[in-house]
Amino acid sequence: EAVENIRIDYVTIWEDMGHKEGPLISPGLFEEFMLPNYKKICDFLRKNGIDVILVDSDGNNDALIPLLLEGGVSGIYPLEVAAGEDAIALRKQYKRLLLIGNLDKRALIQGKKAIRDELESKLPYLIKEGGYIPHTDHAAPPDVSFENFKYYCNLVKQYVY
Repeated sequence: EAVENIRIDYVTIWEDMGHKEGPLISPGLFEEFMLPNYKKICDFLRKNGIDVILVDSDGNNDALIPLLLEGGVSGIYPLEVAAGEDAIALRKQYKRLLLIGNLDKRALIQGKKAIRDELESKLPYLIKEGGYIPHTDHAAPPDVSFENFKYYCNLVKQYVY
């Protein structure tokens, strides 16, 4: 009833089904047990005008991306660098996959040069190609200084605007 009576911009599915070395579930088990439900949910959402369906999953989920797309998902995040996620490689492989994140949160601890280097290594290409929202690859760690966080935010704005 909610999707029929209010405008919903996007839906996020929280799975946290990945770890540093790969998914916590094999592609075969995902296909057997999860894919039919993804299709059902995503078809329902799309029929009700919701076209942006994102999966939030920590770790490395590269092996599941083809199945997520088949299931109707349109994007994935936070694309953790420490788990080997690479937004540039994903953009080159999956033109229609929406991407959020992949800016190494650890750079925010290291200082302005590390922040600048991290953003310069990814944002020019990702922003140009589209379908990407700049964000850290997870929540900012508590030991990020306010000064570094402000610097990060202001630098991201320069790429986006």
